[in-house]
This record gives sequence, structure tokens and C-alpha cells, in this order.
Amino acid sequence: MFAAMGRTQDSILDAMSRNFEPWVNRMTVEGKYAGWITEDDGLCLTEAHRRGLRVVALHSSDAARPVYESFGFRTTNEMFYVEPVEG
Repeated sequence: MFAAMGRTQDSILDAMSRNFEPWVNRMTVEGKYAGWITEDDGLCLTEAHRRGLRVVALHSSDAARPVYESFGFRTTNEMFYVEPVEG
């Protein structure tokens, strides 16, 4: 994803992968992480709602940031969405 957006050097991407992959594997096994990829408008929130997830974080290109903001994401170092609590 970062490489496709032209964001950083290969050596940095390699270091990120070496450190991130073990964490993702551990969190997935422990049931603490779910991830998916989508290119359809709003599908990430539809899927999160279906799974009962209230928090969604993602990385966004500059071009896509306004689209995610229109869905209610707010900008952090990641794009971040917390479903409002009703009642």
C-alpha cells in the first residue's frame, strides 16, 4: 500500500514489514485484529458494522482522504473512525 502510493523507500518498507507482520500474526491468532482491503466507497464501514466493530483505522492516500472524511473518518496519523454510541 505505501509503495503503491510512492510514500517511502524500499529499505524502510522492508523494515516496516519485518516488524509489523509478527504483530499482525499474533493479534490475528489472539482474535484481536481483523483486516481487509476494499476499494468500494463505504464498504469498509458496512463490513465493520456487520462484524460489530465500532473502531476502524486505515491508511489513506492524499487523494482519498476527503472521501473517507465524508464517511465520518477523522485525520490522525491514520484515518480513524469511531461509530457513535446511540442513546
